[in-house]
Amino acid sequence: MDRKDFVYSYGCDGYTIYYKNKPIGGAGVKLPRSKPLRGNQAKENCKLFKESAEREIANILSGSIAPHMQSAIKEIDNEKEN
Repeated sequence: MDRKDFVYSYGCDGYTIYYKNKPIGGAGVKLPRSKPLRGNQAKENCKLFKESAEREIANILSGSIAPHMQSAIKEIDNEKEN
């Protein structure tokens, strides 16, 4: 695995990590909202989710991989080989 194989998207409701352009996991908040977050709360959430995604990728590259992400990465790698 190489850092260039990973990207992420994020917003004020969560983040998704992609490995070789395929989603492998993420985290977020699913609350019913009548209006989107705005102002400081939206900025803080976006910052938190961006930092969390970057930290998760660093953990993956250091070998600390959540089992569901490890399975997804293996599956993606196997697809590329076949």
